[in-house]
Amino acid sequence: MSKHLLLLFLAWLVALMGMQLFAIPRFQACTDEPLFDVRVDYDAEAATRVMRSYGECGRGAYVGIHVWDFPMPLFFGLWLLFLNRRSLTRVRASSAPSAVPRVARPLSFLLPVLLIAFDWAENSGVLVMLQGYPTRPAELLCVFTRIMTVAKFVSYGLAILLSVVLWARQRSISPSS
Repeated sequence: MSKHLLLLFLAWLVALMGMQLFAIPRFQACTDEPLFDVRVDYDAEAATRVMRSYGECGRGAYVGIHVWDFPMPLFFGLWLLFLNRRSLTRVRASSAPSAVPRVARPLSFLLPVLLIAFDWAENSGVLVMLQGYPTRPAELLCVFTRIMTVAKFVSYGLAILLSVVLWARQRSISPSS
């Protein structure tokens, strides 16, 4: 199990570094506009304006970012899933299995899965907007992408928080592990 955790974390780290070192600088060389992935304060008119200002170079580079951005939530979500499973197994095997509330068990599976799903949905919405410009209207996609971005950040926050709590409980029960 520890090897899986390490491999998934390293795969996530490689994807993150690849995006930061190669894809984002290529995008930034094309435009000064921010990525859609980090904003929720735009409407359809602003999205169309930003898409126009990206230019063909920026839109193409943004699509290239998704080569790195699509596997990242899978690696990170699976890493959290395995980490939670390991922590729950250790707590259950200890003398204090009641240290974890019943609701933590299903949430330890559900939150990483939601994290992956929301991140992929948000990435898909951005890709559809990028590839559909200028013929596809941005109104519906803009709303969808904003909702998915908020849901993505909430699911990341909750999944990480639950993982930290489970890991801390597991560590407090069996400090030698």
